[in-house]
Order: sequence, then structure tokens, then C-alpha cells
Amino acid sequence: MNLEHLAEFKMVVETGSFTKAAYELNMSQSTLSKHIATLEKELNVLLFNRSSRTLMLTPAGEELLYTAGKVEDLMDELNVSLEEIRRRTHIKLFVGSQTSLNHCGVASAIWAFREKHPDIDVIADDAVLGKLNPLSHDEIELAFSRWIPDGDDKYAYTLFQPDNLCAILPTNHPLAEQAHITWEQLRYEKILLASPNISEIYIRAAKNCGYLPNLKQYENMRIGSMYEYVRFGMGLTLSGRMIYENFKTPGTAAIDIAPRVSRDFFLVRRKNRPMSRGAKLFWNFIQETYTKKVQLPEETNSHCT
Repeated sequence: MNLEHLAEFKMVVETGSFTKAAYELNMSQSTLSKHIATLEKELNVLLFNRSSRTLMLTPAGEELLYTAGKVEDLMDELNVSLEEIRRRTHIKLFVGSQTSLNHCGVASAIWAFREKHPDIDVIADDAVLGKLNPLSHDEIELAFSRWIPDGDDKYAYTLFQPDNLCAILPTNHPLAEQAHITWEQLRYEKILLASPNISEIYIRAAKNCGYLPNLKQYENMRIGSMYEYVRFGMGLTLSGRMIYENFKTPGTAAIDIAPRVSRDFFLVRRKNRPMSRGAKLFWNFIQETYTKKVQLPEETNSHCT
């Protein structure tokens, strides 16, 4: 039995008219009549008394109307059960990020993944912003991070976005006209830093070049505010180019440091933690969409040249 024809029969009875039912069903009256005739042929019974001026059901029609109501109730119950099953099987994946979700293409990557896998609910969290270990929360399976300094043997990395360290300085600074800046050229500059990780890079580079850095470290200062300090000549700062492009401030310039100092952005996971199905799919998606399409320039450690 065609369930659509059964629903159409029920509509005819409820409206009391083939004309009204056809209007409600958005079909022609002739098409509706053919469907009812087909239903009667399938059941080998007459559903309506054609000899009556008003629309009247035959005993078979009365029985079918009762059955149609039961079928409708069962279909509603089935849909509720299926929705509950879909809700229970919907996969949640918790992803952290060391940077704001709208920076470095993180939100775009998550959105593209959700379009490909709508059954996986990616719950992104940038509350770990700035933390050296964004995987410190147990519920976070994967994280977008530059590097986690807890030991390379604990984590696996796949490249998400290549990036490099730049010196951010006022556009009227003498070094702003250069193609690149060396660590030696930063020797006499006042360096303003908010990131402990970049501070460590700079201190190591300065020691390799044989000088003590003129370093001013700030805590809890937003990167945009740091660029404003630079703009008004209060010092220079160091930053990944991607971050600079997101917070670019008029009156400032970003000059690459040579040799290249990696600030590449990765998707990271714990090696000793089995990945859920959602995590595996997301990890593979990042590898196929981003990692395999990137050709990195030759990397070097920070040192004096």
C-alpha cells in the first residue's frame, strides 16, 4: 500500500471534499482522484459511496480511516525513535586552539570539516588561548598549536599552516625598508614581548649572538595593544606573520627574520591516547586538505648570522 495515497485518503475525509483536499495537498483534483482510485484497486474495495451527493465512506472506507490513523501514530512514534537514535549516535569532538578561532584559518577548517561530516559536532574551544599546552584539558582530543614544550615523544603533529617569526616595527624605523632582519640587527633595539614562548626564542638567539637582550616582558597584554605600542615608537616586538596579518596596525610593518624561525601552526594529538572516530576523521581531513598541500621552506634554529 502506498502510504502517500493513504495520507491523501485521510485528507479527503478530514476536509470532506476532493476539491479542498487537492488544494491542501497542492495537487490537481484529477490527480487526487486517480490516486484514490488506485488505492481502491489495490485494496479491491470501494472507499466512498459514489451514489451519495455528500462525501460518505463505505464500511471499508471507515475501516481504512481507522487504520490510517493508527499508521499515522506509528509513523510519528517511529520518527521520534529515529531522532533519539540519531541524537545518541551524534559524535562530539572537542578541539582546542592556542589562537582565537577566527585567526589562522582555524574556524574555516572546522566549518569545511562540518560540511563534509555533518554527523560530527565539532566543539571548538579557544579558552586555552595562549597556554603552552592546549591539550591539558582531558576532554580536548585535538588542538591547533605551534608547539607543546612537554616533550616531543608525547605528541604527534601534522602541519596546518606554515608561518615564520617576524619583527614588528614602526614604518618609519630604519630597518623597515629591509627585506629581512637578522638577530644581530636587533641587538640595540628595545623588544616588547607578551608571549613566554617567543621570549624564550629571543633570549636564546641573543645569547647565541653574544649579547644580553634589552627585553621588556608584559603579561596579559593583547597582541593588538602590543602593536599599538610599536606604532608609537615604544619598542619593537616579535610575532608570527599570520598573527600580524590578523591584527595588522597602520603605521607598523612586519619584516621576516633571517634565517627563518618557524612559527608553524599544527594540529596536535596525544600519542598515547586512542583517537575517537571523529578525531581520526578530523586528523585525516587536516592532513589531506592542508598538510599535503604545503611545501615548507628550509627550517633553521634561531641563531646569529
